[in-house]
Amino acid sequence: MKHIKLKILDSSLKEVLEGEFTVRLQEGANILDLINEIDDSRKGQFFIKNYPEYQSLLHMMWNPIEKRFYKQIAISAYTKDQQFFEVRKDPWLVLPDGLTVFLGLGLCKSESEEVVDFETFQKMMKSSLREA
Repeated sequence: MKHIKLKILDSSLKEVLEGEFTVRLQEGANILDLINEIDDSRKGQFFIKNYPEYQSLLHMMWNPIEKRFYKQIAISAYTKDQQFFEVRKDPWLVLPDGLTVFLGLGLCKSESEEVVDFETFQKMMKSSLREA
């Protein structure tokens, strides 16, 4: 098992989620597994008044059709020794123990993209969680 820390930078998300999580993950876990684990711990209780269309944190962040994070998502990660770890470009990278991930919504200067509807999202996620 390894421990990964997720820090929420967005004030809207902090209203719903804690500002920081430390999550225990299995060996081989990637960033999608981390976010999915946080969603599982919330037991379906996810509602942000400014963003009612989102049904989960992963739904808010991940486009399962294009298999990438939405442009409006700010996500970065650093190892214990402060080395940048590229989770955005390669979300299937195995996360190292002690990694810290920073997450925000709308912090990027690019235009926002429309989020995939939740029904389609759920269907597509089966293949997205474990890509090779």
